[in-house]
Amino acid sequence: QDFNTGQEHTHQNIFSLLQNIPLGVIVLDEYRIIQYMNPAAEEILDKTYQEMIGGEYPYPLSKGRKREISIERTDGTLTIIETESYAFVWENKPGLLPSCAAAC
Repeated sequence: QDFNTGQEHTHQNIFSLLQNIPLGVIVLDEYRIIQYMNPAAEEILDKTYQEMIGGEYPYPLSKGRKREISIERTDGTLTIIETESYAFVWENKPGLLPSCAAAC
């Protein structure tokens, strides 16, 4: 029982971290379908969780290296973001973890 309580606490801490860091984090399944998106990703990509969840990730992926991409914001302006992605396991299935940040 103590192990499960510790695991639950760890999961809560990780979720809290993801919800509050300024780096955008998106979780994709092996088919590039968005499973999770933190608030920073919503702000950086100018898209809401509701718009993106369950849809295909629309941006290029660059595994293990930083890449700058241009995205169109809802007001029609273009902005440059930095993105990078890594393979990982999500709910016991292979997935990708892209991150995004405003380019400096």
